[in-house]
Amino acid sequence: MTKAKVTKAFPGRPDDETKVREIEPGEVISGELASVAVREGWAEEVGEDHAENEASEHVEPAKGSRHGRKGK
Repeated sequence: MTKAKVTKAFPGRPDDETKVREIEPGEVISGELASVAVREGWAEEVGEDHAENEASEHVEPAKGSRHGRKGK
């Protein structure tokens, strides 16, 4: 399966989603969307290892988290 890192924003629908949305630079996408994005010059193909590392680096705290707030 093709994996790619987006270099230029474009509207698209990832294979596992139902609606078209703005695909942002820095996102790692896969499948048919990645193939088209690479072909059109909107993304650069990356290996499986790179895509997994990118995903693990972009973990966001859960909503409502008190991370970084001072306690009472």
